[in-house]
Amino acid sequence: MASQSRKHEFSSNVLPFDPLRYAKQLEEAGFTRAQAEVQAETFFGIVNENLVTKRDLKELENQLIQTIKESENKTALERQVLS
Repeated sequence: MASQSRKHEFSSNVLPFDPLRYAKQLEEAGFTRAQAEVQAETFFGIVNENLVTKRDLKELENQLIQTIKESENKTALERQVLS
């Protein structure tokens, strides 16, 4: 598939599908190798751009926890100042 960096990108991401297998299936269905590769790369790009991973969710959770803690601390300080 395409360039070496693109191959590495495919293998370094956990995806719900295998782009190489997808390209091979397209070839078996009558696509040329070039057509199959472009189709697989395009589909991979769309999925990869919009895919939310467990890691993404965990990072967001951590950010939200931090924001809540900061807000609680700020509220506690404001209460102390007002008392």
